[in-house]
Amino acid sequence: MKFYQSRFYQSSSLVRCRVTKVFRVAVALALLASLLPDGFVSRADAQQSCRRMNNFDVCGQFLEEWSKYRGDQPNLYVSGFPLTARRAEVSLTNGSIYEMQWFERARFEAHPENAGTPYAVLLGLLGTALAEGRGSVNPSTGKLRNQSDQGFVGIVRPQGSGVGQVWFPETRHTISGKVLEYWNRYGGLRQFGFPLSEPFVEVSQADGKPYTVQYFERNRFEMHPEKAAPYEVELGLLGAEQYRATPVRAEELPIAPPKGTATSNDTLIIAISKEPASLFPLFESAGVAQVVSEPIFDGLVNRDAHDNLFPEIAWYVPTIENGGAHFTGTGVDRHLVVKYKLRRGIKWSDGVEVTSRDAVYHFKLVMDPNALVQDRTTQEMVANVDSPDKYTVIYNFMSSREAGVFYNKTLEKEHFAYLKGFADAGQPVIDPLYSVVGGVLPEHILGKIAELAGGQPRIVDTPFARNPVGSGAFMVQGSGIRDQGLGEIVLVQNPNYNLTEKPLLKRIVFKVIPDVTQVVAQLRSGDIDAATSDLFSVPIAALDTIGGPGSYQRVEYVPNRVWERIDFNLDRAFFGDKAVRQAIAYAINRPQIVARVMLGKAPVLDTFISPASWASMQRADFAGGWESKFPLRRYEYDVAKANQMLDAAGWAKGADGIRAKGGIRLSFSYATQEGNRVREQISQLVISDLKAVGIEARVKLLGGGEGSYLTKREHEMVEYSSMMEIDPSGAEYNSSSIPSAENSFNGANYSGWRNGRFDELSRAEEGEIDRTKRGRLLAEMQSIWSEEVPTIPLYARVTIEVHKTNLVGWETSGGGTASTYKVGAMYFK
Repeated sequence: MKFYQSRFYQSSSLVRCRVTKVFRVAVALALLASLLPDGFVSRADAQQSCRRMNNFDVCGQFLEEWSKYRGDQPNLYVSGFPLTARRAEVSLTNGSIYEMQWFERARFEAHPENAGTPYAVLLGLLGTALAEGRGSVNPSTGKLRNQSDQGFVGIVRPQGSGVGQVWFPETRHTISGKVLEYWNRYGGLRQFGFPLSEPFVEVSQADGKPYTVQYFERNRFEMHPEKAAPYEVELGLLGAEQYRATPVRAEELPIAPPKGTATSNDTLIIAISKEPASLFPLFESAGVAQVVSEPIFDGLVNRDAHDNLFPEIAWYVPTIENGGAHFTGTGVDRHLVVKYKLRRGIKWSDGVEVTSRDAVYHFKLVMDPNALVQDRTTQEMVANVDSPDKYTVIYNFMSSREAGVFYNKTLEKEHFAYLKGFADAGQPVIDPLYSVVGGVLPEHILGKIAELAGGQPRIVDTPFARNPVGSGAFMVQGSGIRDQGLGEIVLVQNPNYNLTEKPLLKRIVFKVIPDVTQVVAQLRSGDIDAATSDLFSVPIAALDTIGGPGSYQRVEYVPNRVWERIDFNLDRAFFGDKAVRQAIAYAINRPQIVARVMLGKAPVLDTFISPASWASMQRADFAGGWESKFPLRRYEYDVAKANQMLDAAGWAKGADGIRAKGGIRLSFSYATQEGNRVREQISQLVISDLKAVGIEARVKLLGGGEGSYLTKREHEMVEYSSMMEIDPSGAEYNSSSIPSAENSFNGANYSGWRNGRFDELSRAEEGEIDRTKRGRLLAEMQSIWSEEVPTIPLYARVTIEVHKTNLVGWETSGGGTASTYKVGAMYFK
């Protein structure tokens, strides 16, 4: 997954590592001489004095601000090297646009309204931004929200404060000792602002070591007693930590309508299979409801068709990499902090402004045990949510201490077993999906509904669920989805929508057509413009007749996260032999299976991670970096090789043609779901393929499905499908996930596979949120898994959708994103 960023970031991010390392040690004069030549560089076009530093020009008033101390050493001490060029950027402090330039330790802002005063250039409140929410108290308990934030709690003026210690009533904090000495020496209040904390110990984001620090409005002082003066007190690299969390302007978002474009048709007609029960996004989060509700609701962040995150109501996607998320605290109190900054003035469809209260309400509703929320796993990892102002919301994930306390108190030990793992390891609780932990819902409406219902969030039963108030580009026409007339749902432009420019389309009509034959006929006639994936569970030949060369309909087949598989039970003696498993993998003609049951539209799988995921070794953009080190074993159909492997392993054919070894015959049951025509067809093909190499598989039909059958591990060989998580992991194949007689819900490792190295990698991956590091772990896990083959991966299913070729902006996703996510940018050529 990549993250959408302003174009300004991309030109400057490469310098960070080198610059950071330079300033974690004493600055050598020789280095300064080479990086900062004595002469100015004249820029005739700007007609002002400039200085070239670190491949960026610092000019005019910004250069004057940077050079206010005599000599390069103090100026570098206070501001550091430039990290960006001067650029127009939105201020997260007040939402206005200013000319800015980022430095390692500061952000310069041009304020022409203050021309002629000392305040024509102001310094950004970088310390305030990093300290937001810290030291806050839970109003319901009166206690500090996070133990590690004690240093931010204001104190009463100490007795004896004076020359050696200064107490500031504005923030109720003191400055003393070496910090006071350096604070005074390098600019005092104007340069650094008021103190926001007392000195306390914190782990550095730069090197992972603990230091005594003190926060100020514009920076952070760090104590380094191991260094000689003047580096015994250093300023934090707050500019380097924050400059990549640049606000993304609305016109740069993928949901924004393209400028200078007109549409030849202002109504989009989409076929769906059924009318959704409701349009409430928490309770109806998949399928038809998601397709219809996506244009109605904007989130803090969203996911595009390729699983890339982009901001919507939030200014940026908070990540560890851009500084929008970070770890704070030490030891067992260390925890992950995720902060969203909301765009100002965004409105719900009833005209009320979206604020941080709506984000806090969203979290409370998700966590309400009476709410019928389908998945709250990521939110369950959060210790508390804070909204220090109207446009800021902060999610504090659990520390290992908090995870242990919660696990010991909860009665749902089985459900929260993962928290015990973090507590036992002394690690902060994390989730790779931390960037999407937040959401918004209209608190001014839904809060009242819950109150009227006696505190029970039965919102799904109210008119809101049929005609919701959202912040998206469209809204339901009329009084609700069940009152528009049988067979269609109509969305019209939201008159209060102001995130981007108004969409080019004026109406979206969802036609309910449950008969696929009728859908194909209307696609062929042009009566509908698109058909969604809920209509097509598997490829059908009729689609080829409307999507061929020269057709005005395009049929999309995109691999998704659901995969068809055959699991062994490795407790059975014959499957405990790796040679048998590998031989079976070579013996099954998987391309033939795909050709017969999926009409050749699905990819054959060689790994447990579908190519719908960013971390699949079957994606060229991912495997290219790891294939040479962690090769993926691919089992091409090869009957001769399968026979050769079985012969070499001592499995000899008997008089009946079935192989045996040590009195054990290669004969077993092959369980599959009764009444599923696709699976029944696959099973017959597999049985025939195995018979050709001397293996007997006997079909066992499961009338009630495979769920309890799998958890009890009663199978020998079983075929079923499973859905991979949005962000992949190897947890399913960890040996700790093997169901047992004592705990049949222990996990989904139904094959009972054990591999020490895989377990080690899996545990490391569960505690890692850095994409690059996780990618390496997942690549090696896939390599080990493909060699050991505890499961035969057959194919990845495909998401099938149809749309007119002149409809621009329709994107079919394999990751679960609704194709209507960017309907605001769609138009007809």
